Amino acid sequence: GIEVLHPRFFSVPGIFKSLDGFFLALGALPLLRRLQRERRCDIIDSHFAYPEGYAASLLGRWLALPFTVTLRGTESRLAKQTVFRKRMALALQSAARIFAVSASLRQVALAQGIPESRTQVVGNGVDILKFHPVDKAEARHEISRLIGNSDVHVTRVCTGKEALEALQNGSFDCAVVDLVLPDMDGVN
Repeated sequence: GIEVLHPRFFSVPGIFKSLDGFFLALGALPLLRRLQRERRCDIIDSHFAYPEGYAASLLGRWLALPFTVTLRGTESRLAKQTVFRKRMALALQSAARIFAVSASLRQVALAQGIPESRTQVVGNGVDILKFHPVDKAEARHEISRLIGNSDVHVTRVCTGKEALEALQNGSFDCAVVDLVLPDMDGVN
C-alpha cells in the first residue's frame, strides 16, 4: 500500500487566505524533514499554484528539493488578485517543471514569463470519444445488457415516480440512477 500523509496547517478562511501557502509550508516542514532524513523524499509534487505551489516553493528552498506544480483551474481566477499573482509567480518561476491540465492553463504560466520548455499540458479531462451523450433509452438498454445475467435481476424505469413505485414494491441491492430525470432529480 501507499502511505498517504495529511499534515495540518493553520488557516483562517477568507481573512488570511493570502497566508495559507506560508502556513501550509510550515505545517508540512517537520514531516518533509523527517521524510528527507529517511531518504523517502526526492521531489515535491504540488497541485494548484496557490497555496500548494507557493508552499512547495518555500519547502523546496528550505530543504533544497526540486518541486513541480500542476495547474488545475483556480489559477486564472487567483491571478487577478495581486497578492496571489505574486505568490503564484514565485512558485512557477522556481518550479522544476509545470504541468497544466489544459492549454489555456498553460497560457497562465507562459503569461508569468515561464519558458515553454518548462511547461507541459497533461490533459485531465474526459475522453469524449468514450464518454458522450446518448439517447436515454439506448443508455438504459446498454446498462441492462452490461450488468444483466442469470444472477442479477434488472428493473428499468424511466421516471422518478416509476422508481419510487418500484422501491415500494420490491427490494434492491443496487440502483443506477440518472441525475437528470423528467420529473425530479436523481439525488433526492
